[in-house]
Amino acid sequence: MEKNGMCEVPFVSATILDNALTVSGRRKPAIQKYRQTLRKMLAPPLRISLGRKGSVFLDSIATMSCLAVAGRWGLDEARKLALKYKKAGFSRVAHTRDYKNALELLGEAVRANVHQGSDMGDYVTWVIARCWAKLAAEDDGVRKLAVSLRDMFANIAEEEQHEGVRRMNRVPGRLVRFEGRSALISLETTEEDADNLRLVPGDYLRAMGTGRNGDAFVLHEYRWSPDTTMSMYFPAVDFDYNPAELAALMARMKAREKPLPQPPLSLQIAALLQPLQDAAETKTQPVAKKRAALVGAG
Repeated sequence: MEKNGMCEVPFVSATILDNALTVSGRRKPAIQKYRQTLRKMLAPPLRISLGRKGSVFLDSIATMSCLAVAGRWGLDEARKLALKYKKAGFSRVAHTRDYKNALELLGEAVRANVHQGSDMGDYVTWVIARCWAKLAAEDDGVRKLAVSLRDMFANIAEEEQHEGVRRMNRVPGRLVRFEGRSALISLETTEEDADNLRLVPGDYLRAMGTGRNGDAFVLHEYRWSPDTTMSMYFPAVDFDYNPAELAALMARMKAREKPLPQPPLSLQIAALLQPLQDAAETKTQPVAKKRAALVGAG
């Protein structure tokens, strides 16, 4: 296991998956039932009061991973995964003083940084990610917890197999840029292919709390059946962050851009003049019709 590296922000908005799971066929009451069952097995949520904006509930990545599996492949499969988290020690960690302290610090930081005049939604998930990154950089206890949970998530993803086929995949990556409603991301798959690029739904990435070029995340992929893959992009803290390395990565991505071929100058000029010609023809048409009418009457 890497010494530091990228660590998932281990807490996310509890309802972040609801729309995706209801679109896939599950009804909201079923999703709520799954969530309550998995919380009892793993860890209770954190409720953060945001004043006039209401409240937001945070669940752990362990709970969210199991909820993703429940929403696509059923609660029985999710329970099996939850038992593996328990066996790995997640429930024990969730009841430690360090875990509870980290949640309290995160709740205080989110309340202090949410502006009452701002819309909820993606904005709150972005604040959660930024607050956790700041806490992890400044507080040794939060940092140790982040690394410990990261190692646990990575081990479970490595061990989760069925008939020799891995059903979970965990891949660090970065947001390169948004392109319309899509997002170009770079995944750190192997040393030989360090800049594996993908184009993914940008709205989904924003909803999870990743919104700026260069932002780190960890992709979790779930594949409980060969024909279906579910992807979640958890915001991450890069403890080995190097500004020079990030700048070099962004420069490589920039160098890969291929501008569209430009038409000849004569065609560009013609395209600019066409609207003027159309307007002139439109203006003269009524006059021409009136003259034709007069000639016909004569």
